[in-house]
Amino acid sequence: MSAASCTLTPEGTVTNVPVRSKISVCYQFRTGTKESLALPYAVAVNGNVLSDFIKRPMALSKSNRCINLRVDTGSKVVLFLNSDAYPRFRQHPVYELTVGTDDVHVDIKEQLGCRPDIKPVVGQAACETDSNGTRVLKYKALLTGDIWMSISHRYTRQEAESLLPQDLSTVIRQAVLRIFNDDGLSERFLEIDFAANGEAAASKLKIKFDQSIDSNAHQNIGVCPLLKEVLPRTHPRAFAVLFTEARASD
Repeated sequence: MSAASCTLTPEGTVTNVPVRSKISVCYQFRTGTKESLALPYAVAVNGNVLSDFIKRPMALSKSNRCINLRVDTGSKVVLFLNSDAYPRFRQHPVYELTVGTDDVHVDIKEQLGCRPDIKPVVGQAACETDSNGTRVLKYKALLTGDIWMSISHRYTRQEAESLLPQDLSTVIRQAVLRIFNDDGLSERFLEIDFAANGEAAASKLKIKFDQSIDSNAHQNIGVCPLLKEVLPRTHPRAFAVLFTEARASD
């Protein structure tokens, strides 16, 4: 074919280029303890985050518990979930699969109880035929407490420092940052002495973390101590608001 036109030259040859069909992929979530859980998610295909998720994740809604995709045959699909779906994290891809020539449906069900042996994988597929005669590969996967922990970002002290408001009280800032030390707090309470830090109000604030806070973690995660692993997975600004409002209410 000549460079200047689309005319086939006498010496030219014809090359057949197959156009790959798009395959439907559906990840369906069944979160029984909270069916309306607005689970953040992002999707990557062949190692690249899709354009819809570059700046921010999407989230499941109460009415739609599915992530629906159309991808090329041979594509490798992975999910980023929960706080790990946000652009600055995305360190723990889960439920990876490689798409063949059949449509795919992945049923992800919440699994209660302590099951650290279960991994975020899709397992083996069962092939079924839908009402339209289309073959569908159906996978089953589980979402456990340990998987939830892995996709829940643990903020470092440096990250907490960068995320706190610039105009936050110095004494409250210092108190919040203590939660995000490598070893977390040493006790289940946090005492803030405003007077000792030169603040006008000569008062103290004592925050006690109740024993029941981490009962869910103990029941559903292999190892997840409150002070070192649970509290540092809460956004630093949540503590900043809590301490600020507690002081304001005296």
